[in-house]
Amino acid sequence: MPVPRAVLLRQLIEYRLPVEATIAELSTYGWDSEETPVRLEAKDIEGVLNRYLNEELSSEQVTDWADLIECREDIDSGQSESTLSSLIFRLANPNLNVSVTPSLAREMLALLAEQGEHKQTD
Repeated sequence: MPVPRAVLLRQLIEYRLPVEATIAELSTYGWDSEETPVRLEAKDIEGVLNRYLNEELSSEQVTDWADLIECREDIDSGQSESTLSSLIFRLANPNLNVSVTPSLAREMLALLAEQGEHKQTD
C-alpha cells in the first residue's frame, strides 16, 4: 500500500534523512493535488536551521531542502505565508541571495522568533 501523500509531505517538510526515498515516492503522485495542502510552519524552518547550526545538516542540504518545498502547491505556509515563503525563497536560491551561513541561519531564527512574539501579542 502506498504511503499517503500527506505523510510523505510531512517527512519532506521535517527533512527526514535519507530524503531520496521520500522524493521518489512523492513523484508517483504527480504535481497537482486535490487534497488539503500540508502546512509548513515556522517551527519547521526553525528545526532545519537549528539542525544546520548544530552541524547535523550542511548548507547544501538546507538549500536542497528549501528548493524541494519552495514551489509545491501541496505545501501551504498559512497566514504567515509572506514571511515563511520569503525565508524559503532565500534559502532555496543562494545564487540570487546569499549562501546559507551560520549568521544567515541566526538572522532567520531571530526573525521567526520576532514574528512569533508579534503573533502572541496580536
